[in-house]
Amino acid sequence: MRIADLSPVLLALVLACGFAQAEDDAATTPPSLDLDAAQVAALHVTTAPLAQATASEPVEGYAQVLDAGALLALLDDAGAAEAVARESAQEAARLQGLARNDDVSRKALGAARAQAAADRAKSDTLASRIALEWSPALAHADATLVADLRRGTRRLLRLEFGDDAPAIDSAAQASVTPLSGARAALPVKLLGPANGSVATLAGPAWLAVAALPDRHPGERLRASLQGESSRGVLVPAAAIVLADGARWAYVRDGDGKYQRRAVPDDARTLRDGVLVASGFAAGENIVVSGAAQLLGVEHKPAAGAEED
Repeated sequence: MRIADLSPVLLALVLACGFAQAEDDAATTPPSLDLDAAQVAALHVTTAPLAQATASEPVEGYAQVLDAGALLALLDDAGAAEAVARESAQEAARLQGLARNDDVSRKALGAARAQAAADRAKSDTLASRIALEWSPALAHADATLVADLRRGTRRLLRLEFGDDAPAIDSAAQASVTPLSGARAALPVKLLGPANGSVATLAGPAWLAVAALPDRHPGERLRASLQGESSRGVLVPAAAIVLADGARWAYVRDGDGKYQRRAVPDDARTLRDGVLVASGFAAGENIVVSGAAQLLGVEHKPAAGAEED
């Protein structure tokens, strides 16, 4: 359909919609400021190149010191049962070799096999009990860990971060600090998922160990877990200005023009600025001093505007 075929009313509506859309685009994309060197110097405008950055936001939770006495008793029983199971298996294998030369009766061989199976079942049952009541990571605990828990040089902890916590593995970095008082965070070693305890926060829990000889069972601490990392470019805090209910930053292009760009709503706020994944690129020159002055120039009424 040609424009000439439209009725005057419909044509007016189409043109009005087009003008409205053009005004919206102009509002969301401010025009560039074209300043000469003298103006830039007078406004004290300086720039710096944007750099790529990676940041991770810690996940906060709680930790509780557990009484490892019951666990140590189970580990002792499991260790003894595992030793007996190995000896029984070796004895059954020895009698199996003798049976080939008829040096041992079938009855003795059958009894040895039955004993080996019973001893293995007892060892496996204790290992399963440890996994269900404590953690699968402790079903076959390291001897050094058991010795440290027995001496009290390391304490067993239960860590909870709530159901909003990201996926956690044993390589994740975690730490604990007291709930009150000034004290540095102490790193902890994650062992594995925790079972068999009453939860304080909804969501999965983890067992961990830390060098906390002065802490006693039942004490609670604040836990922190290193969260998932995000990549982008870091827009310095000094570069950000507020206008029209949004955050903006000025970028200088190669022609000496300054373009105001909106900071995305999903930008992650950090201590030194905001981490953005779109809208800005590494290597671009961003205004780190004088952004407020540029905003003032941009909003300064044009000559003769008041008369109009």
